[in-house]
Amino acid sequence: MTPLTSSPAATTTTSTAPHATARDGGPAPGAEPPARPRPVAERPAAPPVLSAASLPPEVLRARHRSGELVRVLRGWYAPRPPDGPPWERERHLFLARVAAAHRTRTGEHWFSHGTAALLHGCALVRLPRAVEVTAGVVPHVRGTVPGVRPRWTASPVRLAHVERVGGLPVSTLECAVVDGVAELPREQGLVLLDSALRVGADPSVIDDIVSASPGLRGIRRVRELLELGDGRAESVGESLLRYAVLGAGLPAPDLQVPVRTRDGWRWVDLGWRSHRLAVEFDGAGKYGATAVGAASAVIAEKRRQDVIEEAGWRVLRVDWRDLSAPAATTARIAAALRVTPRRDRSAAPTQGLGRS
Repeated sequence: MTPLTSSPAATTTTSTAPHATARDGGPAPGAEPPARPRPVAERPAAPPVLSAASLPPEVLRARHRSGELVRVLRGWYAPRPPDGPPWERERHLFLARVAAAHRTRTGEHWFSHGTAALLHGCALVRLPRAVEVTAGVVPHVRGTVPGVRPRWTASPVRLAHVERVGGLPVSTLECAVVDGVAELPREQGLVLLDSALRVGADPSVIDDIVSASPGLRGIRRVRELLELGDGRAESVGESLLRYAVLGAGLPAPDLQVPVRTRDGWRWVDLGWRSHRLAVEFDGAGKYGATAVGAASAVIAEKRRQDVIEEAGWRVLRVDWRDLSAPAATTARIAAALRVTPRRDRSAAPTQGLGRS
């Protein structure tokens, strides 16, 4: 199998040469860029949960009515999510559902697929519809619990790839990626794969699991996306944007491209060096959570774009609204590259992430 195009170990540029400085304060001509600081992925912790049987019925009803407790599974409750963006609240409740599902299971089990990927700190376009929990033995009585999707496997590979994360049994990161990507739409699968590589998934282990899973439904999709995976993508939006670019048949961009400016080295999300074109994705959290923080971030981002453009680069900005209209977005990029995008935008990308 062809190895992944970009592994975490291969995505950071390291220079042993001293970082010379020009008279204007920026890097001297010919200086190599320093290593790009990699974002630190945090593994989310499952919140505490309590069973309905642990409280007197009248106390449980009162705390539930007041909103202090939220039901996450039948007979199980968790503290109200802290204030924050909707996606953070949804993740809090999903993780509470994971903790409750763990408490209800009596036999050997582990969390798998997208649920395991989330516990490893991976980014997902959407949370799984239900908590995915796998066991190695099919129970004699198959009961269903709303919000939980039970699975069973006799695969020696799956049985061997189980570890504990935050006190919970989960599939290893590499196994969670293969199983998760196999069931996701292609663009969401690329988001998961990019994120897993960024978190630290071992490409060789992923390859081994894929080779040992010839009959897995969706394994062809996994093989195709392995050619595109790149741990340098730093957000869901960047991965979705790159998928749209490749799906339109445009030249493959490089990621986290260093640009030498008078303010020092700056990195752009997607770049085509030969065209000196940069595409930046603006996510919701980029400009801070407060008015003061947002104002400062906007000023800093404007200066950053100014110095990149002064260095001879053209900068296009893309946000979530643009991603909802991928044809128009890729047409903008194609016009800047002076190439013709492919008409069938729905086609899956088939080219790897070559360097431009």
